[in-house]
Amino acid sequence: MSGGEHTDSPEVADAVYEALDDQRPVRSLPPSTHDYVKAIEDGDFDAAVVITPAREFTVMHRNAELAARLVDRPVQVIDCRTAAAAQGLVVLEAVNAARRRRSLAGVASVVNDCARRAALIAMLPSLTAAQRNARLPAEAPGRVADGALGLFRFHNGAVSHIGDVIPGADPVEAICQAWYSAGGSPAAKSLVFHATEQTMAQTLAARLGGEPGIVPFSPAMAIHTGPGWLGVAWLQEP
Repeated sequence: MSGGEHTDSPEVADAVYEALDDQRPVRSLPPSTHDYVKAIEDGDFDAAVVITPAREFTVMHRNAELAARLVDRPVQVIDCRTAAAAQGLVVLEAVNAARRRRSLAGVASVVNDCARRAALIAMLPSLTAAQRNARLPAEAPGRVADGALGLFRFHNGAVSHIGDVIPGADPVEAICQAWYSAGGSPAAKSLVFHATEQTMAQTLAARLGGEPGIVPFSPAMAIHTGPGWLGVAWLQEP
């Protein structure tokens, strides 16, 4: 697969990672205001809830808010204060609330509660690519020690560098310990995510306990952050 435009999906992941490895130009575009207008207006439903990544990371929230002003259908745009798999967990809870026939305000309340509780811990060699390409906050974490893997926490629109995994240490165990220290538990709703690290993701899911799902990292996000991600997202207990 080369050239043209492609939807962000697991089917294009191999092509994206190959392009990154070869240092060929590849880029992503966030949904435009027009895209959000179309999504809100299309379909057989009475109202819409649009859940975007944290506004500190992307222009999606701004574009969605502009779209909400242009449509007649009732809509609420909510910043989920996180991104990636943690945003996925928030969306799943919103879908469950809608299926229970909650009102627009009721679904929005569920989303806001989950956004408050959503957290994510990720391991990668550095945030160099992310700091260069993504809209990280100005206080984004500093340099990872030479030869180490960095552990980062994403929560409430902020990124913090919480430690390094030194060479020879077990990276999966390091993520588990960071997860427990940050309030994770086997009872929490959680997702393990990875970028080309399927085997390690399976090992991590088994060690966390409970029944975490395993999902691939978004190729569009990998364009901005680079490959090598492994981590866990969860909803902290109320």
